[in-house]
Amino acid sequence: MQFVVTTICTLMAICSLAWAGPLPKRASIDFDVYYGGGLKIGKASQRWVIEGERYRLDTMLIPILGPTIHYVSEGRLAKEGLIPSRFEERRGKSDDLRNFCEFDWKILVAKFGEPDNPQSGELEKGAQDINAFPYQLSYVGDGTGMQIATGKKLRHDTFGKAGTAKLKIDSNELSLVVLRSADGDSRSEVWLSPAHHNLPLKLSRAEGNNTIEFVARHVEIEPTERKE
Repeated sequence: MQFVVTTICTLMAICSLAWAGPLPKRASIDFDVYYGGGLKIGKASQRWVIEGERYRLDTMLIPILGPTIHYVSEGRLAKEGLIPSRFEERRGKSDDLRNFCEFDWKILVAKFGEPDNPQSGELEKGAQDINAFPYQLSYVGDGTGMQIATGKKLRHDTFGKAGTAKLKIDSNELSLVVLRSADGDSRSEVWLSPAHHNLPLKLSRAEGNNTIEFVARHVEIEPTERKE
């Protein structure tokens, strides 16, 4: 279960996605969650909201075994995409804060870790958090390198287009663009749907022989205009 929690904290035919298009004002995605490529271990839901210049993404993971895990991402939208301000990982019925990251863009410092024992690190331009970075890929497209804050550490991923794949969602078979980042025996994939404003409808993280996947089964969206 620790690998599941860690890799979750760690996780578009189609044309080249130099810019993927406007993010919707509101979106809801329901996922099934799998371990090892086929074992269903729970379900998850994401709720994306834009209000004015601010965005918020809530991801709720409900495993078959273990506590509910709640991820919260907040920040603002700009021409270059998502500019995060805070990420939180919360657990259980009491929604206790376990890990967090605060982004101080004035001094380029990220403060992260356990609330009672925070660490700090140098913040890079374009940095994202582990919960919302797929939405940045929705916005900017492929060929994107970024620093990612997991709540426990800062890592670097570079996503390139790895082809297209089919996925059946809401009884419709869709063509999705697969973006992949690989580093040694670790690999992340984000599958983006041009039919849904390039929203991420499949997310996976592999470490060695272990894989965790979020596969969408239902999507609802309300479009909005891109901020200039």
